[in-house]
Amino acid sequence: RTLHMMHMPFWPQLLDNGPVSAVLTSIFPEGYLAAGGGGDFVLGGTTTFQSLHLDVGGGPIHDLDAPPAVAVSFVVEDLSCAD
Repeated sequence: RTLHMMHMPFWPQLLDNGPVSAVLTSIFPEGYLAAGGGGDFVLGGTTTFQSLHLDVGGGPIHDLDAPPAVAVSFVVEDLSCAD
């Protein structure tokens, strides 16, 4: 396997919804490709975690006209400022 989750039927369905499609279409009006499908898992109440990030390599990405990639994150339980 690829260490990603796009091969699981429910995973690509997360991206196939109105709000996510609307945002991606506004960012990429000529179309986009869903790739990867990894994820970060954090238990509730933990005091240490990895900040939200996008694994993109290949040098500086701040000079591009369009973003090379977009991360879509989903929260599966209540989130507060303490989290």
